[in-house]
Amino acid sequence: MHVPPPSPVSFTSKPRQAQVSDSGDVKPAVSHLHYPINSWQLPAVLVHHSHASADNSGYIDTRHSAEEQWVHWYQAECRRTVGTLVPDTVQKNCGYIGTRQSAEELWVHWYQAECKRTVGTLIPDKVQKNCGYIGTRQSAEELWVHWYQTQCRRTVDTLVRGRVQKNCGYIGTRQSAKELWVHWYQAECRRTVGTLVPDSVQRNCVYIGTRHSAEELWVQRCVPLAALLLVCLLLGDPTGADVGLHLPQGGVLYPRASEIREVQSLDGIWNFKLDSPEQNGIRNQWFGKDISKMDGTIPMPVPSSYNDITASAEVRDHIGLVWYDRGFFVPNSWKSQGFRVWLRFGSVNYFAQVWVNGKKVTEHEIGHLPFTIEITDVVTYGRENKLTVAVDNTLGSETIPQGSLHQVPTMQGPKTIQRYTFDFYNYAGIHRPVYLYTTPKVYIDDIELTTDVSGARVYLNYNLFYKGYSSIDNTINSTVSVVDKDLVVCFETCIVENGMGNISGRIEVTNPKLWWPYLMSPDPGYLYTIEITLHTSETGVMDVYRMPFGLRSVTWDNNTVYINDRPIYIRGFGRHEDSDIRGKGLDLPTSVKDHNLLRWIGANAYRTSHYPYAEEIMDLAESQGFMIIDESPSVNTENFTQILLEKHKISIAEMINRDKNRACVIMWSVANEPRTADRGAGPYFGSVVGYTRSLDSTRPITAVLNRWYTVDQAGQFMDVICFNRYNGWYTEAGQLESIQLAVESEAQNWREKHLKPVIMSEYGSDTYEGLHNLPHYIWTEEYQQQLLAEHFKAFDNLRKKGWFIGEMIWNFADFKTDQSITRVGGNKKGIFTRQRQPKTSAFLVRRRNFQLASMLDGVKPPADLFIYTASANGYRDEF
Repeated sequence: MHVPPPSPVSFTSKPRQAQVSDSGDVKPAVSHLHYPINSWQLPAVLVHHSHASADNSGYIDTRHSAEEQWVHWYQAECRRTVGTLVPDTVQKNCGYIGTRQSAEELWVHWYQAECKRTVGTLIPDKVQKNCGYIGTRQSAEELWVHWYQTQCRRTVDTLVRGRVQKNCGYIGTRQSAKELWVHWYQAECRRTVGTLVPDSVQRNCVYIGTRHSAEELWVQRCVPLAALLLVCLLLGDPTGADVGLHLPQGGVLYPRASEIREVQSLDGIWNFKLDSPEQNGIRNQWFGKDISKMDGTIPMPVPSSYNDITASAEVRDHIGLVWYDRGFFVPNSWKSQGFRVWLRFGSVNYFAQVWVNGKKVTEHEIGHLPFTIEITDVVTYGRENKLTVAVDNTLGSETIPQGSLHQVPTMQGPKTIQRYTFDFYNYAGIHRPVYLYTTPKVYIDDIELTTDVSGARVYLNYNLFYKGYSSIDNTINSTVSVVDKDLVVCFETCIVENGMGNISGRIEVTNPKLWWPYLMSPDPGYLYTIEITLHTSETGVMDVYRMPFGLRSVTWDNNTVYINDRPIYIRGFGRHEDSDIRGKGLDLPTSVKDHNLLRWIGANAYRTSHYPYAEEIMDLAESQGFMIIDESPSVNTENFTQILLEKHKISIAEMINRDKNRACVIMWSVANEPRTADRGAGPYFGSVVGYTRSLDSTRPITAVLNRWYTVDQAGQFMDVICFNRYNGWYTEAGQLESIQLAVESEAQNWREKHLKPVIMSEYGSDTYEGLHNLPHYIWTEEYQQQLLAEHFKAFDNLRKKGWFIGEMIWNFADFKTDQSITRVGGNKKGIFTRQRQPKTSAFLVRRRNFQLASMLDGVKPPADLFIYTASANGYRDEF
């Protein structure tokens, strides 16, 4: 997918933690952003700020650079002390850091300046004395501990947790320096009138080992915070040149074997090891070692989440880095044939760094989406290669989705835990298949397909992208073929290309068979195959790629959404990728079972709540005719910052890049239950939706909203209004009589405010399987059944109005959540258990869905929909 730069902001995402070179040196991996002056802006925040020079610090790996660093740092500190400059002699001393005497004088004077600034409180003379002995680790430890204490006293009585103070003592190692600077930065942030500078700045603090990182760190500190929130990390060309988002710059075509391409699965049992909170794996260069020979290594299946594989709470609850590795061979034939060799991960949660034979080859932030890297120049032929992956599950205020780290006191010392507001378990690991595959030198990189339906005539628009061509190559020919299920070639054309890199065209498909949703056609989910061949007259066939696709159109107006010019009515679910043991790891048996149950229950759609699902799952949906609302990983989005906005856009760009050709995807959801009443939500989501529409204008856009319609700021940008509300559960629990009025009133209010189609995208109640009570009572199967029935009454009234177009139960099946006193083994709102067994309400929902299918689309109900109760002239269900 060739993605246009976002308007008005550009961004390159890098990871949230220290990067490592082949030699083990920490390298900068910060977010490089450039914001044009017309960029989307956060509300200005007026805070006290420094005017320290940005021309500073950098050469920290040499003694001379250290001198420059401290001079500038000292100057910045001096300017920050209420306009009082410490005598010039101190400043002069800063320059002579190359000797112990000068260091002593520097620190003594700096300490005195700090003491004068701390509300008249002097730290004991012992500390001042210790400041002089900077040449030893012990003195450095004491210096930093006390300096940290001074900083803490200065932070408006806010003390950073004890773990930081302890870490400050180990300044002799790179890891400790990282921890020191991260926490010092946090303390500084807390001191700025409660305003936190974006996480990208905090992230910069860890990369003190390089010139670039130190420069960025100090530049951040030198900019007024209000401006920082607007031009955060403005380090590139000051003229305003566009640095560009770290967006998909090519295709992520699913690896498919052909007569040219070869595919090798790397799934199986990998070696697995937890890292320490101090990230010893990075420091000790595990990426260059055999993890299987280390203590504490265990086998780990890939794909799977690692959390539930063992009997260890330490593994389940681990926060931070974990390490995987395995060996693999590259056939000698791949070298002799001149193949390019590629590595592809379907999904790694949340942040991945990848090494091949000890060399860093790629990194990827944001889970649930694939990433690919060419490794031709890194692999060896004829002997075993080593693949190592470091996975970090840490979530912050500017990750997608968001989370936070906290510490709880224990007898063994503070324990770091992760908290998040979303209501599903933050499973982590290598969740989807890992492939090694080949392409030729000149290869098909991406395919974009769209369909136009005009009466009985159907047109396929294609745009093909290839790479690897050079001017010395021969003229490239491309053959495009469309093949139906019976392997009949419906269309074929040959195009001569001049090496520009893309080939576009339009095909009229004869006797077209359209892709239809389940129960809207006797043959739902019909798929053709498009076959692309690159070849020259001199070399013959160079590359072949085949891909299934469906012919269908999606259009919409202010009342409804149409598939192939017919209005739809969505009957479906919110779901999760979630199963016993595997967690969020791809579980093909469960996925197939799920789609069988969806057909059994008469559903025609589901939302990929709250992240893009595995491509293998999307294949099942597409081939069986299920409409998909494809959702980005942004859930409970809040605290809107520029960095968060750019990562949000990246997640959407990667999702669209992957799923743009799927007929089953009828709508993009840019977020689930964002805090759209909060300050800044309107401009934020205006930017998100505008960018999404610039990538794909062929599908409607929504966000799943749960803030009240009177305060929501995002609905105005959507094409379809989706809203969640738990009447009879979170609102008026136990009061079933209140449901119908509440649902109808709110849906009507959303409609009147925006004049757009409306879907109720979540409703339901927790139900513990096997719990019964007569009369109905909350948590019982009877209560869930009655609650759904009350919603059905409202939906039938709303459907008659012509603009209410869907009902989606939360949830299809029970799923795991974080531990909570409000969750008994997880979220129990499913109409199926986590093991995919039906609760009583599943039979009620099945009858309703097929009743609607009969009324709306003329579907004959299945024979087993009703259980025999009496003779034909007796009584049975009203239907």
